[in-house]
Amino acid sequence: MTNQENIYSSPKADVSCCAVQKNKFITKDKLTWLISTFVLMFIFGALSSPQLKGTAIARYSNLLSFFAIIVPILWWVKIDSKEMGKYLTPVFSFILFFFAPFVFIYYCFKSRGFVKGILQLAKAFVIVALCIVTLSIANIIATSILINGGF
Repeated sequence: MTNQENIYSSPKADVSCCAVQKNKFITKDKLTWLISTFVLMFIFGALSSPQLKGTAIARYSNLLSFFAIIVPILWWVKIDSKEMGKYLTPVFSFILFFFAPFVFIYYCFKSRGFVKGILQLAKAFVIVALCIVTLSIANIIATSILINGGF
């Protein structure tokens, strides 16, 4: 077995626990992921308000934005690989941490094939668009509160 096959080989113990969840539209784990991601985006959007420039929070906004992007991608791939019955090696997870958007695209095609991979990327694009909207709304709310003391 080559290294490439080992990334996606499935241990027998993991497949049986997740086979029931494959037919659901959204599983409990992915729903938790989705809600947590939007909460994270809302918090980050509020903390990146232009009115906070020059504060300690603004100095760490680049680091916050890195984790606001990477953590949801890592979490989703971990949940998805468990549901698909795939085993991800620690090396793959390490590479995913540093090259998340590119490895995510690779993972979608490798784990699902071309057509289903495109559909999964389309879903991811919709979620990213909704995250951007969430960031914008949180930023507007935070700026409004900081400038006017409310709406």
